Amino acid sequence: RNIANQDPLFHDAMDLDYQDMHHLDHALTFDDFFQVAASFIEFCCNKAIFYSYDGESDTLKKALKIINASFSSKVNLDEIATQIHVNTSYLSYLFKHEMGLSFTEYVNTLRINLAKNLLIKTNLSIIDISLPSGFSDQSYFTKVFKKIVACTPKEYRLSKNPIS
Repeated sequence: RNIANQDPLFHDAMDLDYQDMHHLDHALTFDDFFQVAASFIEFCCNKAIFYSYDGESDTLKKALKIINASFSSKVNLDEIATQIHVNTSYLSYLFKHEMGLSFTEYVNTLRINLAKNLLIKTNLSIIDISLPSGFSDQSYFTKVFKKIVACTPKEYRLSKNPIS
């Protein structure tokens, strides 16, 4: 419930997971079943990790709420800092100190997690996944994806496709 309250896209993403039920229905082996289950668990864990900040900073909580609701669009540190009435440097410090990530790393990780889910659950092209994930350039998307996931989007899709 906490994740759903913080992420307006959560229910849309969960709708995509109904496709897992279709995959489960067509799983012929234990390995097929395991891949579908692992995909769903990975999705839920990624959501829980990024929406379960329980630190002391109300400032960071406000920033995270805005970012989690708008990461797939153009979002930057200056705009967030202005919206919550703090200095950009201070907000940057809070991110690094309390989250262990820079603002950009956090936003890119959210975007890549959305893209990973779309890669597994849809047949959309890489460019059609990069744009709604918040990347305006497919080559930058691929570069960031490879940095975070250690493979290209295409390789990831092929490795996670539970039923060929």
